[in-house]
Amino acid sequence: MVPRLFAVRTIATAVLMARDDVEVKEVKVKNVSCDQTAACPDKTTCCKTLDGGWGCCPFPNAVCCSDYRHCCPHGQKCNLEKQRCDTDLQSLPWFEKIPANQRKNVEVKDVPCNKTASCPDRTTCCKTLDGGWGCCPFPNL
Repeated sequence: MVPRLFAVRTIATAVLMARDDVEVKEVKVKNVSCDQTAACPDKTTCCKTLDGGWGCCPFPNAVCCSDYRHCCPHGQKCNLEKQRCDTDLQSLPWFEKIPANQRKNVEVKDVPCNKTASCPDRTTCCKTLDGGWGCCPFPNL
């Protein structure tokens, strides 16, 4: 196992610690694309809002209700009169959508540490004990 660097943020400083006993797993988080201007978190559904924007229903493949404010889990029907989500077997309260994330045309840039090393955007270059560079997961430390 390769040693990993971990950053610990204190009130005024960042401390790097090397640990050999931690297994790092890569997790890919995908956004659900509503259109070119908005996206919702993974495992949610984009639904139009009354103002023409986007909201996110907290279920995958959800049913967007025609009131443009609520939604129901996949396979259920919006009951506007009773304000519920219905199936043949049950009736549940319906769910309010959460606001969608607005996409910005933001350029992602590396943070240069020196002429040969850099860290990802929104991180800070931190000197390691061996004189190299580590990336602290906090901007502007």
